[in-house]
Amino acid sequence: MGDRRPRRRRPRRLAYTEAITRVADATVADGFGARHDALAEHFSQEEILEIIGIVLNMNVWTRLKLAEGASPGPAEPARS
Repeated sequence: MGDRRPRRRRPRRLAYTEAITRVADATVADGFGARHDALAEHFSQEEILEIIGIVLNMNVWTRLKLAEGASPGPAEPARS
C-alpha cells in the first residue's frame, strides 16, 4: 500500500464520521453500511472503534454546548 494508503483512508474516514454524526437523517442512514464497509477496507476494527469514540465524544460536547445556549460559528482566535 505504500504512501498511497493514508491519502485513500482520509476520504473514507471523513465520510464515515459524517455518517455517524447524521445517522438519524434517513438519506445518510441508507448508505451507512456501505460507508462502514469502505472504511473497513483500510482500518482495523480497533481503529474504527477509536474513530467512533472520537466522533461520539465531539458530538456530545457540541450538543452540550448548544444546550447551554452557544451558537455555532467560527472559533475565536487563541489568546496568548
